[in-house]
Amino acid sequence: MPAASGLLLGGNLGIGAWKRPQLSAGSVTAFFLGVTPMMHNVWAVDDESRDQALTSFLQNVTLFGAAIVFLSRAGDDE
Repeated sequence: MPAASGLLLGGNLGIGAWKRPQLSAGSVTAFFLGVTPMMHNVWAVDDESRDQALTSFLQNVTLFGAAIVFLSRAGDDE
């Protein structure tokens, strides 16, 4: 998972400093697109932990949506 961590860390630092914003937002978007279904697979957990898994999955989907908004805004600035 070092590559995934690098995508998230580099992307967040780039967005925070607004350096290469389109690349930075793209890396955060790619992170959430790849990691969310693997880490929060709601469809594969038992009933007892499904609520917590669903909450985590939906939080990541929300963050993925925010990353897409940053990606679209970054394209406007360049």
